[in-house]
Amino acid sequence: MRRLIELGFIHQLEVVNTKEVKGTTYQIETGVNLRPVSNLNRSQPDTGVTVTPNTVDESDDSKYDSHHHRPASVDDDSPHLQEIKNTYSQLTGNPWLPSDTEAYTQNPIATVPITRALEIMQGVKQRCGGRINSFNYFVKEIVKGSDPGNRQFQRRALAKLVRRVRDLHVGVHNYGIADFVFDVKEACVREGVIFDNDMFNSLNS
Repeated sequence: MRRLIELGFIHQLEVVNTKEVKGTTYQIETGVNLRPVSNLNRSQPDTGVTVTPNTVDESDDSKYDSHHHRPASVDDDSPHLQEIKNTYSQLTGNPWLPSDTEAYTQNPIATVPITRALEIMQGVKQRCGGRINSFNYFVKEIVKGSDPGNRQFQRRALAKLVRRVRDLHVGVHNYGIADFVFDVKEACVREGVIFDNDMFNSLNS
């Protein structure tokens, strides 16, 4: 400090030594003629210093808490997604994770009728011999179930099973429609055929 004073960079202006206040006031020489900035956002244009105003770039997500500031996906509250979430948790015992939502939104799951999607999930679960760790395990089968060409293949496979189960139980006493549906679903699980309720009703009519 003494050296700076000797060089003329700092001038001692006042020494206060009272009961209430003690201290020394200094003036620092910068060599630049500056004016005080009265605007708190540091954007006063005629101060002699080029500054960047304190504005926030809303495109920079790092300045925001994504949960509170980023708009929610339109699918977050859709009934279709809620049904998928609930069924997934019931079938697997897993909580629904953000990665599951990503798998849902990055594939055309929302275009598959919810009844068909849930039936596919139930069929996949019945055929699975182990633990299912993510919704992505169901994605391929659900997407296949929405493909028109694949739907024709599924219809032929299901029709074959329906005929076989019906033929096996011709003349069986007290064999009702509930028993028939149960046996067809069991055959679907064994042979990897997706049981589609609408398709079954169409074939059975």
